[in-house]
Amino acid sequence: MALDLYVMPLATYLGGDFESLGGDDEPDRGRESGRVSPEAARERVEAIRRSLAESTGSTITWRDEGGVAFARRFDPRMLHALRSFAAHHEHPPRLRLLQRGFRLLDDPREHKSLRKIYEGAPTQYEHLMRHSDNRGFYLPDDFPEPALSCEAQWWMIGSAPRLRDEIERIEALFDDTVPAEMREATRLLHDAAATATSAKLPLIWD
Repeated sequence: MALDLYVMPLATYLGGDFESLGGDDEPDRGRESGRVSPEAARERVEAIRRSLAESTGSTITWRDEGGVAFARRFDPRMLHALRSFAAHHEHPPRLRLLQRGFRLLDDPREHKSLRKIYEGAPTQYEHLMRHSDNRGFYLPDDFPEPALSCEAQWWMIGSAPRLRDEIERIEALFDDTVPAEMREATRLLHDAAATATSAKLPLIWD
């Protein structure tokens, strides 16, 4: 199943008042309770703001009006591919004294270096790694670590500027062995994070 990327007001998303990228044969993903009233959506956004202030100790700001600024489908396998590439360079696997080159697996989640990070090894790519695989959002404010909010089912909330910067650092490591599909998907994810940052709107994974 594809991952849908949106940059839009959070209240609009929570209320379901937008045209989904999914076809008629696909259920609305990320809107488990169906559409809610505009008033209920705004109240939920304010609850998120308050819980983020409590968990981070600072005010995280974003805009919550306007239309959809970005909407694209994204292959979730490429998300795991990007993570596994980054993990490979942070915790390079070795064969005796030689460092192995990166290889894109059929299931990139099984990359040994990525498994190390999931099991608690440190990473400089917190906002890429410590986030839900298939739903949740990034806010267009700059905060150092992913934050908890009252939206517990979405796990951590990331920073779109930090995600953009992490992707740029990873892209600087790309070489001729990186497949074209992975390059294209990485650029799309970068564009989504950059759009969210400049528009001051959340990047939403659905």
